[in-house]
Amino acid sequence: MVEVIVSLTVSIILLTTFQTLIIQMIKINRSSESSFLASVYLRELIEVAKDLEKSDWSEITKAECLIPNKCYPKIESSEWKLFPTTTAETIRNNGYVYERWLSVENINASTSKVIAQITWKNVAGATSSSTLENYIYNY
Repeated sequence: MVEVIVSLTVSIILLTTFQTLIIQMIKINRSSESSFLASVYLRELIEVAKDLEKSDWSEITKAECLIPNKCYPKIESSEWKLFPTTTAETIRNNGYVYERWLSVENINASTSKVIAQITWKNVAGATSSSTLENYIYNY
């Protein structure tokens, strides 16, 4: 009888530990996924700026996008355009809500710094954010 009680107790402890481990793995996986998607959306903003660097310098350096103003990209007539916003562009994906925007700081007549930012709520409900900066040149 004692052996059965000890065996059941050990089994319950092992099952509880295993269940907790599985739950933590799922949380970590979702957190990694949300961070990965945020970096993809952030990198896209920089790629838009690089495209505009070559195709339409005046679009990336227009006053509506200069710091402290915010802009978001949108394809219009097969070309990237930047639109001013007071908040951010909202992207919903896989239960997460991402908000992203970019701002531009003119360094000189032929150099600008693009600051791309994104925020999202992580698995625990806390807000996470990331920033990526890149210099672009008007040649």
